[in-house]
Amino acid sequence: NHSLQYPILSDSTGNVRKLYGASSINGILPDRVTFLIARKGIIRDVFSSQLQVLKHVDRALKWAKTTND
Repeated sequence: NHSLQYPILSDSTGNVRKLYGASSINGILPDRVTFLIARKGIIRDVFSSQLQVLKHVDRALKWAKTTND
């Protein structure tokens, strides 16, 4: 829909969350975490916030627009 040049992963099962060591709030609610991963698999940025939902989008878009990674 948005003509993105990058794949986006939504981890509805929580399996990827566990692989990357993303935490949960009080062990119950999964925290909202955005990982920005370069083409070669290098993690370039991690942002974690349950309350600042739009900041996840803003950071990801800014990174995508400025990187050649």
